[in-house]
Amino acid sequence: MIGVQGAIMDSKPESMAFYRRFGFIPLTDDGLKLDLPISTIKRLDEENRHAAPPL
Repeated sequence: MIGVQGAIMDSKPESMAFYRRFGFIPLTDDGLKLDLPISTIKRLDEENRHAAPPL
């Protein structure tokens, strides 16, 4: 079993908006280290399961 709390991203300044639109939250004052909480990952997964037809 593996425990996961979220995903951490080290962003470039010009990429911050890209990650923020998916729900990443800044962890540092400069906003370059971002966290995507597991609750957001689960929500995005559920949305994609219902939106995309099976291959």
